[in-house]
Amino acid sequence: MPGFIIFYVGLILFMALWIGNKQTGALAYYLGAKRLGPIFGAASLLATAMSPITYLAIPGEFLRIGPNYALGMILPWPLILIVVWFVILPKILGSKFVTVYGYLGERFDQKTRRWAVNLALVMMVGWLAVVLVSTGFAISQAVGGSPWVMLGVVGMVSVFYTVIGGFDADVLIDAVQLAVMVLGAVLVVYFIGSSTSTTPIDWFRMLGDSNAPKPQSPGNSNLAMVILNAFFWGICALGSNQVLAQRYLAARDLSGARKIALAHLLMHVGLVAFLGLVGLALFFYCSQFPESLPEGVTLAASVGLDRVFPHFIKTVLPPVLSSAVMAALLAAAMSTIDSGVNSIAATISQEWKPGGRSLDAAKRLSAVVGVGIVAIAFLILAVPKDFRVFEYSQRTFNCLTGPLGAIFLAGFLTQVRGQDIRFGVTVGLLIAVCLSFYGAIFWIIPASATGTFAVAWLSSKLRS
Repeated sequence: MPGFIIFYVGLILFMALWIGNKQTGALAYYLGAKRLGPIFGAASLLATAMSPITYLAIPGEFLRIGPNYALGMILPWPLILIVVWFVILPKILGSKFVTVYGYLGERFDQKTRRWAVNLALVMMVGWLAVVLVSTGFAISQAVGGSPWVMLGVVGMVSVFYTVIGGFDADVLIDAVQLAVMVLGAVLVVYFIGSSTSTTPIDWFRMLGDSNAPKPQSPGNSNLAMVILNAFFWGICALGSNQVLAQRYLAARDLSGARKIALAHLLMHVGLVAFLGLVGLALFFYCSQFPESLPEGVTLAASVGLDRVFPHFIKTVLPPVLSSAVMAALLAAAMSTIDSGVNSIAATISQEWKPGGRSLDAAKRLSAVVGVGIVAIAFLILAVPKDFRVFEYSQRTFNCLTGPLGAIFLAGFLTQVRGQDIRFGVTVGLLIAVCLSFYGAIFWIIPASATGTFAVAWLSSKLRS
């Protein structure tokens, strides 16, 4: 396994060095040549969003609540695409800024723009730090060893090739890493099918068998709530998170950005559906061979099911297949980290210190950002906790996703002023924090986004 991983990392570093030598300036370092095509743009967008948190969560949530989670992440996407096409993209591409936050300075005022930039930086840094922590835990569970070492190695390798290659390298490497993620999922399904002499048809039949075990179905995880959460995440994150929106900004024009959005929808649906199939395959295998579950974990209980997939990789898969799936986890992590570091550096460069825009300055800033994120991840890792990948991510950085997205949506759809939206954001953040600690995690983004939008609109009406 180490030899395969070393080869994979070496290939990525070679690609970064090859592309990095062609960089011409800071703008190209952050946005490439602004001619990003739909296939590579969509692949990079999906690979960036598909962090190890999501890659592990979809099969893990299937074990816990059945197909509802995967279905809920698929069904709202046609509607999300409509919002992206006709509401988000015409606005953020019309501003001609390097970051999406430039739009807010034109639409509201510079104070609102600074509020959004600061919220976005906290959210993006928190997201990447949690991605690194989850990766450290997942890889250490799958292959053994210390999560501290795994976190440090994945983090520093990702930062190194990001600093060298810039945006163009990120996009190309993201496409390769997305292919590796798909391959990892395919191999898990293939192994379970071949080792049990069954097909997905048999696995689905098991779900309909009244005598067979069934996933849990908690009240706060029903299909409607998962759909609602996924819809609000889509319309909030795709327009306000620079890490994701940067793929649209790198398109040649509005038509090119819309093609990226459409290709992303198709790729997203395919990958989420297949990861749901991985969850179904794991559930079938573990129901037939309960001894393959981690010690103390049963399918009848919802606690500890996040550990089943990493444990399966470590103890059940043959070494060759285990290496490929480990590469998929590494790909999911590094594709998020590389895009995030580049986007955060672009945001700081354009919004905080607009003077330093040389290529060397951009690379130095990316290095500082990357090392800082790794350091924050180490601090998070040092806090004792019963780590649940999906729930922990929802209770931290996603508290900011709803209010931040609502700033943009209010700008797109209403005539509210800057002071109104800032008041709305304050209320939305309070809602998010309260729900984060005392409510259902699937309500955090929908409730905080709706609260921010509604309070801003009402404040504007009362002032008029």
